[in-house]
Amino acid sequence: MNNLSLSVAQKADLKIIATILTEATNYKLDRNDMIWGKESWTKTEVLDMMRQSTVFVAKRNEEIVGTVSLKWEDKRIWGEQPPTAGYVHRLAVKDSFHGKNVGKQIIHELAKYVLENGRSILRLDCEANNFSLCKYYEKLGFNKVGTIQIKTNNYNVALYERLI
Repeated sequence: MNNLSLSVAQKADLKIIATILTEATNYKLDRNDMIWGKESWTKTEVLDMMRQSTVFVAKRNEEIVGTVSLKWEDKRIWGEQPPTAGYVHRLAVKDSFHGKNVGKQIIHELAKYVLENGRSILRLDCEANNFSLCKYYEKLGFNKVGTIQIKTNNYNVALYERLI
């Protein structure tokens, strides 16, 4: 299906991950999606993210072209759940690789990883008012299962899941 590999990020990847996340934040801001904030990502923030979740880099021909993080629970958004899912966060693709199916391939590879680890569902959340992003996830096979409001940020968040 693809020529993309997914591997666990290393400290040497901090700078490129921060750059890709900053590009993605700017892309979101251009679409009035402020759920990731307005600031550029720093290597320190990426390192903190690596401490809280498994961060992956997606490579095509040895070039890092995207990133995603995975958690085995997400009580803040999804509440207490049985251990059947992997929770996708911070899916981001390098600007120069938009429209080249990188996000789709990342989700495909991540789904295989989650399945290999004994779970059968991928879950994610996104800004409910970012209609193009919601449609994108639906095209990738995710089904909207609800909407919640994050009171601390006053965001409406759409909840999506996909059986693997």
